[in-house]
Amino acid sequence: MKTKTDRTGLRRQILDATRSLLLSEGVKNLSMRKIAAEIGCKAPSIYYHFENKAALIQALVEEGHQLLFSLMEEAVGRYTDPLQRLEAYMRAYVRFGLDNPVYYEIMFMLRADESGYDPIESFRQAKKSQAPAIEAFQEAERQGLVSTDDFIRATGAIGIMLHGYLAIILNYPENSPFQPDEMLDYIIDRVFRSHGIGGEPYKRHRL
Repeated sequence: MKTKTDRTGLRRQILDATRSLLLSEGVKNLSMRKIAAEIGCKAPSIYYHFENKAALIQALVEEGHQLLFSLMEEAVGRYTDPLQRLEAYMRAYVRFGLDNPVYYEIMFMLRADESGYDPIESFRQAKKSQAPAIEAFQEAERQGLVSTDDFIRATGAIGIMLHGYLAIILNYPENSPFQPDEMLDYIIDRVFRSHGIGGEPYKRHRL
């Protein structure tokens, strides 16, 4: 008889195998049979933990968002100055994508209509990870450091820019059309300047 520890360990193996196979096989070619073969068990054992392939992918999406949120909170929490917190947020987002490319692709690059996961739930969790940036914007506005009060849209625009940056870096790791570090500095500079932050005040807040 399998213990709770055994079942938990198998669940972890299933998720890890799925994460690996999604990138090597793609969503359409992923199957419970292939996952079972990858970890050396029978397909019915997988159904004990996950109803179907969509549920598996949904679990990975949620796991990735939890990791991203934890990293965001940790990075932003190192600073009290709102501009430093905002920059820390942007750099942490990029670092997450570079350090966890498999998670990042599952979370932000898989098509929901092909993988079957719930995009509404994914958006809800993504908003949770944006909270540290929104709070930093709000505090910066209260201190008169930024010229916008549309914090949600501003944070969404930052996410779009950083996602485009990561999509190129992750898809062309050896042949990027730009210098990654310089481009990230440029993006952060543009974000700050577009919200009324520039020149010497910006330089004093560089991390």
